[in-house]
Amino acid sequence: MLYKHGKSERAWEVFKSMNEKKIEASVVTYNILLHGLCEQAMVTRGFKIVLEMIVKGLKPDLITYNTLINGLIKAGRTEDASNLFEIMRGRFTVSGSVSLENFAKEMLTKENLH
Repeated sequence: MLYKHGKSERAWEVFKSMNEKKIEASVVTYNILLHGLCEQAMVTRGFKIVLEMIVKGLKPDLITYNTLINGLIKAGRTEDASNLFEIMRGRFTVSGSVSLENFAKEMLTKENLH
């Protein structure tokens, strides 16, 4: 919610405060942070968040991958998005995914430009 209102620093303060108070963040918490980072074109920092999530024993879900793929596409990193999509496809049954649709549109647009 804080990201939607342009308060990304406040979101990080809340997240750090949770860690300091030993309040365990859930996959949902990490996905919210990830979404905010990707919206701000901070995909590399987003990957660090996902790594932290994994180190803490949390398993990225379809939303995690979807958010990363969309962030990579927005950042123009279509090859990275393609690679991550292949990893995701191996872990989840994906049909009608928003990422698949966005990825296909982006790839077609890129192909038409060359």
